[in-house]
Amino acid sequence: MSLTTTALKAAIKPEVNSATAPRLLKVMSKLKGMFIPVFALILCEILVKNGFI
Repeated sequence: MSLTTTALKAAIKPEVNSATAPRLLKVMSKLKGMFIPVFALILCEILVKNGFI
């Protein structure tokens, strides 16, 4: 592997240090938990506006 390829991969993938990793996991967990209820509300709204419900 050439030096430029290694440098390119390092520039594309930023490193996550150990201090930010737990906070990032908590945020991602909360976002996943909110996704299903928000999606359900949006789906119900679309169905009501189109006359299916």
